Amino acid sequence: MYLFIIGTAGSGKSTLTGSFAEWLKERGAESSTVNLDCGAEFLPYIPDFDVREYLRLEDIMADYNLGPNGAQLLASDLLAASADFLFEGMRDVETEYTVVDTPGQLELFILREAGPLYIKNIAKGESMIIFLLDPNLSKNPNEFVSLMFLSSMVRYRTLVPSINVLNKIDLLEKDEMERIDSYVSADFLEKEIEKSRKYSFFSLSIYKVLKEIGIIDKFIPVSSKEDVGFEDLLSEIQNIYRGSSDIEDMR
Repeated sequence: MYLFIIGTAGSGKSTLTGSFAEWLKERGAESSTVNLDCGAEFLPYIPDFDVREYLRLEDIMADYNLGPNGAQLLASDLLAASADFLFEGMRDVETEYTVVDTPGQLELFILREAGPLYIKNIAKGESMIIFLLDPNLSKNPNEFVSLMFLSSMVRYRTLVPSINVLNKIDLLEKDEMERIDSYVSADFLEKEIEKSRKYSFFSLSIYKVLKEIGIIDKFIPVSSKEDVGFEDLLSEIQNIYRGSSDIEDMR
C-alpha cells in the first residue's frame, strides 16, 4: 500500500511522512518512506528511497541555466520522464505501508503528468492519498472551502481513494478545533461563510457544488509532533483499502 502525502506548502507533509512511518514500525507494521521532492533541503527522516540521489533541484538549475521556478517546473517533467526507472527503486523498498512524501508545490505535482502517473501506476489498486489540511488556513471558513476544493481537484486528477487529514492540531486551541470540526456538520460552514462577507459569494458557490457531490466530508485530526490521531488514520486507511478490495473481488 502506497500512501501519498499531499498538501499545500507548509502543511507538514515531511513531518507526517516520518512520524507516521515510525509510528507504524513501533506497532509491528512494515513501513518505509519515499521522498519525491528533489528540492527538499532538509528532511526530518531518513528516506528509504530518495529521488535526490537522481534528481536535485540545484543541479537542474545549473545544468539548464534556470531559476528556482523554472527548475521546479522542469523537475516535475523529469520526474514523469524518469518514472519507469524510479519505480524500480521505489519497489525495492516497498513494504506493507510505503509512505510517500510528495513535492511541496502541490500544483506542479498534481496538475502536470508526474503526480497522477506515480499515484495511479506505481501499484495499481494499492495507492491512497492522504490530503493535508493546513490548520492555520482551516480556521477561516473561506480558506477551508479552498482546501476542500484542492482536495477534490486531487481526487479528480488521480481517481484513487483519498483521506482528508487536519494536520498540526497541536497548534490549535480547543475552541478553534471545535469550530473547524463543525464545518463538516449540518449547514454550519455555510452560515460561517455568509458571516465572513469577504469572498462569501464565491466561497458559497464552491461550497454548494462540493456539498452536492459529497466532497465536504469528514477529516481526521492528527498531530505529527505528538503522534495523536494516528490510530484513527490507520483505521480509516484499512477500512478504505478493505472496501476497495471487496469491490475489486466483485468485478
